[in-house]
Amino acid sequence: VLNETARILELKEFVLRVSAQESGNTTLILNFSALDSETSAELAGVSIDGWIANGSGVSTYFFSGLTDNDGRSTFTLHSQADELYNTTLTVEAYLRGYSSQKQSAAFSLGG
Repeated sequence: VLNETARILELKEFVLRVSAQESGNTTLILNFSALDSETSAELAGVSIDGWIANGSGVSTYFFSGLTDNDGRSTFTLHSQADELYNTTLTVEAYLRGYSSQKQSAAFSLGG
């Protein structure tokens, strides 16, 4: 019974990819894709929560949503380029049966 319980608690892994595009110094577009790490299958329903913190560590933008049937999600943030100078993007992603993901990356736009 213990071996069967251990197998039930094993969580799969998934890969979360992000790309960012700046549009006209007023818009930041974040594109996410979620794939099963073993099969590369697109994962629908991945919950994505994210925020952008300025250089002082104050969170200035928040976004939240789910991946679609193709394992993709897009968020559009409207801002001034100088608001995205010396910032950090943090993303947490969850899907039942998979290990959660948390990623952070420093970036600058404009400035």
